[in-house]
Amino acid sequence: MMNEDEVLDAVKQTLSDVRMDRPVEAIERRGRERRRNRRLFGVAAGGGLAAVAALALALPTAASQPGATPTDAGPAAGSSTAEMEPAAFTLARQADSTVKLTLNYKQLLDPAALKGALADAGVPAEVKTHAICTPEGKELPQADQVYRNKRVDWPDGSPKQYDVVIAPANMPKNSRLYFSVFSVRPGEEYAKIANYLVSNDDPMQCRSDK
Repeated sequence: MMNEDEVLDAVKQTLSDVRMDRPVEAIERRGRERRRNRRLFGVAAGGGLAAVAALALALPTAASQPGATPTDAGPAAGSSTAEMEPAAFTLARQADSTVKLTLNYKQLLDPAALKGALADAGVPAEVKTHAICTPEGKELPQADQVYRNKRVDWPDGSPKQYDVVIAPANMPKNSRLYFSVFSVRPGEEYAKIANYLVSNDDPMQCRSDK
């Protein structure tokens, strides 16, 4: 295959005996300019496509946008929508400086995670799962000023969640909240939660639910 210079040489030889108003040198110069313009256009077009591709990658899809819902995005063909499971617990600081803890009965609870989250919220605590724990002595008398409990049920009366509102500022020095989460019968899901305000030195009696 001939290159462009070889093509121009062939054209000059072919037209050497033909009368032309425009010199061959001018034709060559114009040809070179056209080739240069084509290269520049090719670079610009390639750059434009690259920019569009970069923009497409940068723009999130509807499914990945924070405010998008499954209805907004629509399910992908051949995909199935998994149900969102509620968290085992949530912890929220309220306007009156109390801390609201919500425990979900049906979710597996990581004791270390809950203990760490409570500590970050200013609540010294101990958490035990698969066991019911009670103080060997009496609960501290300030318990009513430190926490209050509320069980939330489903319409059929089965337990849904357990809310505990805690006032860290009212906790006596060297005290802690002791939580135990357990099932009523071995092998069942969590069904009961017990919590006590006790001294750090108070021994606890724990009985496994297994």
